[in-house]
Amino acid sequence: MDLYLTIGGLLLVVINILASIFCFRRDDLNRFQKFTQSAIVWFVPLLGAILVYSINSSIDSSMSHLNGSDAPTGEHSSAATGNSGSSFGGDGGGGD
Repeated sequence: MDLYLTIGGLLLVVINILASIFCFRRDDLNRFQKFTQSAIVWFVPLLGAILVYSINSSIDSSMSHLNGSDAPTGEHSSAATGNSGSSFGGDGGGGD
């Protein structure tokens, strides 16, 4: 029984680490979104990882359909989406 709990716990940690890396490697999320999604992954372990992955995958899918490109998911750059990062005139720092 203890072996199954250990293996399950290790598997859960590996899934959470992979989901966190998935969040932080995305170019289309700002810093707050990356930290928030990673927090969801760690506070709601398995369900959070599945939720974050499925939401980001559906966003990738809809973006590739809107752009008319067949680029692999996760490969969206600001040039591909038409977002230069300065649509509000700021540097994206979020502070005063």
